[in-house]
Amino acid sequence: MTARIIWAQALDNISPDHIEVRGTELTREAAVSKVYYVIERGKRLYAADGIRLTDHRGQFVLEVPSTAQDQVGRTAPIIYWSRYETKLPDRFANMLVTNIDDFAKRIGRNLADRHAEKIIQAIDALKKNIRFRQIAKLGLTVAAVLILLSLAYRIVFVRYPENFPARSSDNSTRPAAVRILAACNSSAVNYD
Repeated sequence: MTARIIWAQALDNISPDHIEVRGTELTREAAVSKVYYVIERGKRLYAADGIRLTDHRGQFVLEVPSTAQDQVGRTAPIIYWSRYETKLPDRFANMLVTNIDDFAKRIGRNLADRHAEKIIQAIDALKKNIRFRQIAKLGLTVAAVLILLSLAYRIVFVRYPENFPARSSDNSTRPAAVRILAACNSSAVNYD
């Protein structure tokens, strides 16, 4: 993980929001902008029991509701933003649960016990999406190579046949396997 933002709105809707920025030099406004950018443009990969995970081009936002509510009675979520590399460590989901829970406690909030398992499920959905994109990228690369090879074949062998010896019906220029098959076919018995 190169950078992360953990953010929670103040419950009184007046005080400054609780925000923790690590691994990057961002102002509070820039950090919040990054979060909203991913939420607005990203793809929702997971949504269950109030937990939502949105992914967009190597960044994700995880929204986890806390047990606290603001003055208007709305659920006050804790929002986690981070960049990620092509592979997340196996223990990443558990570290994420610990980081979010520690942040919640520091600002006087609690998470429901069931949310730890839901966070792990959300990160599993993210890992599957990362693997799918890697497979799709590999498939596109293989397809591009095959197209280039077929174009090269057409250019070299079809467009300029004068550069290669003409095909002959003479068996002496054929490969041995082709001569054997031709001999077997000519000696086949016809039972008509």
